Amino acid sequence: MTPEKFTQLTKKLDIHGINLMSHEVNIRDDYVPSNVNKIEGIQQSFSGIAGVSKGENEIIYRFKAGVRVMSSDAPEEALKGAGEGYRILEIKADFNAVYGFSGELTEDEVQYFSKYNVMYNVWPYWREFVQNTCYRMNVPALKIPFLCRGTQGEGEKSPE
Repeated sequence: MTPEKFTQLTKKLDIHGINLMSHEVNIRDDYVPSNVNKIEGIQQSFSGIAGVSKGENEIIYRFKAGVRVMSSDAPEEALKGAGEGYRILEIKADFNAVYGFSGELTEDEVQYFSKYNVMYNVWPYWREFVQNTCYRMNVPALKIPFLCRGTQGEGEKSPE
């Protein structure tokens, strides 16, 4: 998609809201947050679009994200899997990104918008959610990086 077509696409859509739909937070029972300044371990994360539902004049993208800290001594299998027994802290959340639209949207446009725009709208909410959750749990803040162009999508460049 050319930058001009992408600009036209973004003009068809109007963001109505980013809504937190669910979350899950777990901390290991023997972890005492007030005793440390930094969580020692291996930080892992995931994020992405988990689904799309399109109505007559509204489209909803489901965005899922999670971050966890695993013990430094966790074996490779634990890092690739559920990590039971090695997980120190885990935060997960699902957001709905709700957009209104006018005119027609092709399936390609829906997918392209999903790949190159939705995450940029939701990411600040995810970062703030993690920071606020860590604060409320009295644990050192996990660092969620800024989202940079080129870190999303496969096989295509994001519009410049």
